[in-house]
Amino acid sequence: MFIYNAVLAYNAWIWGIPILIILIGGGLYLSFVTGFVQVRHFPDVLKSTVGGMFNKEEMKEETGKHHGTISSFQAVSAALAAVLGTGNIVGVGTAIAAGGPGAIFWMWIVGFVAMALKYSEACVSIAVREKKPEGGYKGGANYYLSKINKPLGFAWSIAMIYSLITAAMCTYWFRCHSL
Repeated sequence: MFIYNAVLAYNAWIWGIPILIILIGGGLYLSFVTGFVQVRHFPDVLKSTVGGMFNKEEMKEETGKHHGTISSFQAVSAALAAVLGTGNIVGVGTAIAAGGPGAIFWMWIVGFVAMALKYSEACVSIAVREKKPEGGYKGGANYYLSKINKPLGFAWSIAMIYSLITAAMCTYWFRCHSL
């Protein structure tokens, strides 16, 4: 019972002010640093993804150049399919049930500033990727994190333990309880 109460106390603390500071503060900082990339490039994103879906000539030109290529819309669809899961679907329903309709507003705010976080992560991934001898690239979040994986002592250990516990518990909890 002690462990259960300790986990509940830690959960109540971490999902309060600390996570708000990390998510919204970090997202706002990166939004200012990138010049609000999520607003500046939004028309370009719509034009190259959804807009290309309605322009058949551009679609034919885009996919017809090389064998095995996919259109921008197909790439976005595949990326969204890889990212969205039961947590995103059930999480919204759970948030509305727990917090009321105002939870949607805060999801939009956090989602807006998180776009700058995701953009920055993608830029770092592209900046540190390396060309493989047999062709192609190796990179991504795991790759650049392994490059900076120097022993940081206690803080690094706590971060790794927290990430493993979160990955193990949250993934299966949402999937099991969404059925």
